[in-house]
Amino acid sequence: MLLSHDRVKRMMVALLKDPPAKEDCPICFLPMTVRFICCISLPPATIISVPINDFAIANTELVNEDMEVYYSCCGKSICEGCVHSFAMSGNNGKCPFCNSDVNNKTHEDVLEQIMKRVAANDATSMNMLAGYYYHGKLGLLRDQAKAEELYARAAELGSSQAHYLLADVYCQRGDWKKTKFHLEAAAMAGHEVARNQPW
Repeated sequence: MLLSHDRVKRMMVALLKDPPAKEDCPICFLPMTVRFICCISLPPATIISVPINDFAIANTELVNEDMEVYYSCCGKSICEGCVHSFAMSGNNGKCPFCNSDVNNKTHEDVLEQIMKRVAANDATSMNMLAGYYYHGKLGLLRDQAKAEELYARAAELGSSQAHYLLADVYCQRGDWKKTKFHLEAAAMAGHEVARNQPW
């Protein structure tokens, strides 16, 4: 089915507009950091006039670094800077927000916390639980259908990560229509990697 010129234009405007702002860190109240995307694909004229190429090559390892940590005990995402500062102050293994011990918990304790957050419609916890089902971790049996259902619930709640993970699921199945839909939804919701995907 061919799309009309107006519909393609509306889709492009939606995809290319600024993403919604991330939530602030609940400890330092600074905007949550954005995952660094390597800028090597810039046009040669830009790379020559701005010395960004050296920076991008030197920091490509930051592409896979998480810039925030989610704690299922309180349901908060904390910026990596606050997590690092809290650990350096002698509180390694504790949640920087609620100060609960996170290292000495059994798989059952962790699952119980995540299940409580899922019951409270926490999209990040749904993504975590779906990942455990998808890969068969934390003592759960591998259940891809249950994982997909949880990803879909999180996506309905507006999770860009859930859309991105659903795109990956459909890509592995070869369902390109659903893959494209979820990649576009993730990009419009601000997912940094989805916004940098070659369509």
